[in-house]
Amino acid sequence: MPFVKQLMYLLREWHARSHEQVFSMNIYVGNLSYQVTSEELRQAFERFGQVTSANVVMDKLTGRSKGFGFVEMSDKASAEEAIKQLDGADLKGRTIRVNEARPRSESQSSFPPRRARHV
Repeated sequence: MPFVKQLMYLLREWHARSHEQVFSMNIYVGNLSYQVTSEELRQAFERFGQVTSANVVMDKLTGRSKGFGFVEMSDKASAEEAIKQLDGADLKGRTIRVNEARPRSESQSSFPPRRARHV
């Protein structure tokens, strides 16, 4: 019987871990200097925890920074601390705005709205 109990325990542990939700956070960073790179953005946030991704948004036509970016951190508590510490901080001569990114709504799509067809 001890083997069966041990097996049941291991199965419960495996099941619990396989259904754990990963708590990451996507962070919006605004008012960036046009000279800030994605790597520099990553470095600014890494001192608070693991950064999954850091990306300065670039204009497709000019190749120039749009002055904002996004950072994803793997731990929500670390991300909240980074937001608290970096919102209003100076990065390359600019006071940056940092907050949790909101999901894009359908109306914020990059495509223009479709016109209704009149028959």
